[in-house]
Amino acid sequence: SNRVRTACNRSRILRLVRRCDMRMYSMRVMADSYILVINGRELLEHAGQISRKVAESIAAQQLDAYKGRLREEERRASLAELEADLQAAAKKQS
Repeated sequence: SNRVRTACNRSRILRLVRRCDMRMYSMRVMADSYILVINGRELLEHAGQISRKVAESIAAQQLDAYKGRLREEERRASLAELEADLQAAAKKQS
């Protein structure tokens, strides 16, 4: 990404000013550690492969979880609306 390139370029300029030598491996390690700091996630050491069935299973699980959260939010909103209506009706009767 652009932030990684910018950080690498700044680091390279600072090393040039200090006349420090850096090899490609060191540059890669530095870029990887910078990405880890930004994302807070581990980097894959390989391309990473997953079967279609596993991917579909994971997607279905995540979709079910999302729909469950959506239903729960709708239920809470409905209960809040019902409670507000009951309170309004109680005020009218008072």
